[in-house]
Amino acid sequence: MDSAAPLSDLADRAGLPLSLIHRLVRQLAEHGLLDVEEGGSVKLGLGLRELVSRNSPTLELRAVALPFMEDIHQRLRQNGNLAILDGPDTLFVERLSRLDW
Repeated sequence: MDSAAPLSDLADRAGLPLSLIHRLVRQLAEHGLLDVEEGGSVKLGLGLRELVSRNSPTLELRAVALPFMEDIHQRLRQNGNLAILDGPDTLFVERLSRLDW
């Protein structure tokens, strides 16, 4: 959920009453897991993004690949990306740019 979603959409998707969704969203927002925008729409909060990234299996992949990426980056002096392809989607795990020299 990169873009904001109205509470009514969340309630419809979850099949739960809007009042329950409102209460749950408010509690999650108090912990920084969700952000509630001015119009009442909801998006992922920084706390949830951090929690997901800390427990991501991509961290192990990044740790293993980074020394090789740095070596290639220094030898070729070109940008380098580590990405995981999933059908039409791409998850970028690490990026080394020419500015990193």
